Amino acid sequence: MVTVSVVALGVLWAFAASIALGEGLNLRHVKTVQEHFGYPSGALGSALQAERRQSMVYLGGRTDGDRASMESARLVTDRQADLFRGLVRDQGARDAAPAQARRLADKIGAGLDALAAGRRGIDSGATGRARSFADYSALISDIGTLQSSLSTLDNSEVAKDARNQAALGRARETLAQEDALLAGALAAGRMTAAEHADFVKLVGTQRSLYTFTAGELRAEDQSYYQRVAAMPESGRLRALEDRFVASARLVRSKGAASVLWKTTADSNLTRLRGLELSVAASAERRAKPISDAIIQRVVLAGALGLVAVVASLVLAVWVARSVIRELARLRREALDLADVRLPGVIQRLRRGEEVDVAAEAPPLAFGTREIDQVGDAFNAARRTAIQGAVEEAALRRSVSDVFVNLARRSQTLLHRQLNLLDAMERRIEAPDDLEDLFRVDHLATRMRRHAEGLIILSGQAPGRGWRSPSRSSTWPAPPRPRSRTTPGSTSRR
Repeated sequence: MVTVSVVALGVLWAFAASIALGEGLNLRHVKTVQEHFGYPSGALGSALQAERRQSMVYLGGRTDGDRASMESARLVTDRQADLFRGLVRDQGARDAAPAQARRLADKIGAGLDALAAGRRGIDSGATGRARSFADYSALISDIGTLQSSLSTLDNSEVAKDARNQAALGRARETLAQEDALLAGALAAGRMTAAEHADFVKLVGTQRSLYTFTAGELRAEDQSYYQRVAAMPESGRLRALEDRFVASARLVRSKGAASVLWKTTADSNLTRLRGLELSVAASAERRAKPISDAIIQRVVLAGALGLVAVVASLVLAVWVARSVIRELARLRREALDLADVRLPGVIQRLRRGEEVDVAAEAPPLAFGTREIDQVGDAFNAARRTAIQGAVEEAALRRSVSDVFVNLARRSQTLLHRQLNLLDAMERRIEAPDDLEDLFRVDHLATRMRRHAEGLIILSGQAPGRGWRSPSRSSTWPAPPRPRSRTTPGSTSRR
C-alpha cells in the first residue's frame, strides 16, 4: 500500500513537471516555428502578393512588358514555394508547431500545387481579373490564417506579440489587395462600379486595421510604426487613396498616375513588411528570457518535487517499519497470551494460588494511534480472558468448598452414628440383633468412606482419623449365631 502511494505521488509529480516543462518548451519552440512556418510563409505571402499584382496588371493591359514582369514574379513565388514546402516538412518543426498550423501548411501546399492551373487560365485569357484576384487572395488568406495560428502559445506576452504580428500581416494584405485592385484598373484604364466599391472598402478596412493594431503594439514597435507613418510616402499614399476613393474616373489617366501609385504603394508595403519583421524579431527576443525563466522554475520545481518524493518515500518506509514493528509486538503478545500466560494462570489457579489480574495483564502502549487503539482492544480482551479464568477458578473453589462442607457434615453425622452403633453393640447380646447392628455398622462405614472420597475429589485432605479403635482389636467378639454368620462383619473401619 505504501509502495502504491509513493508510485502515485511520483506519477503525479512527473505529470505536473511535464506540464510545466511543456510550457517552457513551447516558448523555446517559438524560434523553430517562426523559422519553419512564420518567416517562410510571410515571404511566400509577399511573393504571392507581388504575383497577384503583376497578374492583375497583365490582365488589365496584356502588354509584353507586363507579361515579363508577371513571369518574373512567378519565378520568385516558385522559389519561395519550394523553400516553404521544404521547411514545413521538417519533422522536428512539425512536432513543435500547433496542430492547426500543420493542417494549414498542408492546405497551403495543396493550393500551391493548384496554382499552375490558375496561371494557365490567366495566360489563356480564360480567367478574368475578378477570378484571379479571388484565387490569389484565398491562398494568401490561408497564409495569414497560418501565421495567426502560430500565436496559440501558453504565455500571454508571447501570444500578444504573435497576435500583433498577425494583425499587421492582415492590414498589409488589405493594402496589397487595394494595390492589386487599383493597379489592374489603372492598367486597364477603367474601374467598374463593383471594383470601386471594393476599393473603397479595402481602403477603409486597411486604415482601421492599422489604427487598431498600432494601439496594441509595444512601445518600441509603436515607435517604429510612427516613424513609418510619418514618412512622406505614407502621407502620399493616403492622399492618393482619397483621390481614387473620391472618383473612379481618375484611373483613365494611365501614365503618371500608375507610376506614382506603384512607387508609393511599393514603398509603403516594403516598410510595413519591415515593421512585421521587427515585431517578429522583438517577440523572439522577449520569448527567450521568458522561456529561460520558466525552465529555471520548472527545474527548481522538479528538483524540489523529486526531493519531496524521496522524502515521502523515506518517511513512508520509516512509518511502515514502525507499524510493522508494533504489529509484530502485538502478535508476540497475543501468542504469549495464548501459549504461555493464560495456561500458566490456569495452572496456578488449579494449584490454588492467588492471581493478580492487573499484574498478569499489564497494559500495552503503542506509538501509532490506530495500532494503539487495537492494543487497547487487545488489553481488554486479555484482561477479560484472565479475569474469566480467575472467576471460573473461584467458582470451582466455591463449589468444591460446598461439597467439602457437605461431606464433612456427613462425616460428622456418620461418626456420631458409628459411635452410637458401638454403644448399642456393647449393650446387645442377642446374636440376631447384634448381626443386624453389624450390618448397619458396615453400611455406615461404607458411607463414611464415600464421604472421604468426595472430600478427596474436591481437592482436600480426608480429615482427621477416627479416634475410636476398631471393635476387633479392643472388644471381645460377641457370640456367633448358629443359624447364619457374616464373614468379616466385625471389621467396620
